[in-house]
Amino acid sequence: MPNGTSRRANDGLSRMIEFARVIERIGLSMLGALCGLFVSALIIKANVQAINFLEVVFAAMLYGAIGFYLGIDFPLPSSRAIEATPLKVGIRSRENPLKLIAAIGTLLAAMAAMVSVCLIILDANPHALCITITGGSWLLGVTMQLAAGSMARVRRATSTSSVLSRS
Repeated sequence: MPNGTSRRANDGLSRMIEFARVIERIGLSMLGALCGLFVSALIIKANVQAINFLEVVFAAMLYGAIGFYLGIDFPLPSSRAIEATPLKVGIRSRENPLKLIAAIGTLLAAMAAMVSVCLIILDANPHALCITITGGSWLLGVTMQLAAGSMARVRRATSTSSVLSRS
């Protein structure tokens, strides 16, 4: 009986951990949406006519939310994949470059949002080049997050399916 009890306790703990990860990722996606809102607010404040639409604000918020959701929290390997494959750690791990790309993307997006908020709060009238660099940095950062998170998920799905087909 102790085995059945510990298995139920482990199932409850794993459900709680998974629930915590979902809550965390929802919070991170909300931060991504806020970053998109801040950068688009700076662009609207600068009165850039080509993209001065409410739809652009919502698109930036959605893009930021998806980028932060996918790019910050990489999927954990499945327990079968861990048991069936040798542990890859250190520089040779194929996931490390993706984590670095996602981290740089997060930094770029967060810095762009911080610059945007500072410029808005200080009621500055920045040069168009400053606004272009800020918006471009945010866009590049979120795109890096999306790319890295998506590639990590594709690799995980591919490795999991190959592990399952070997077993």
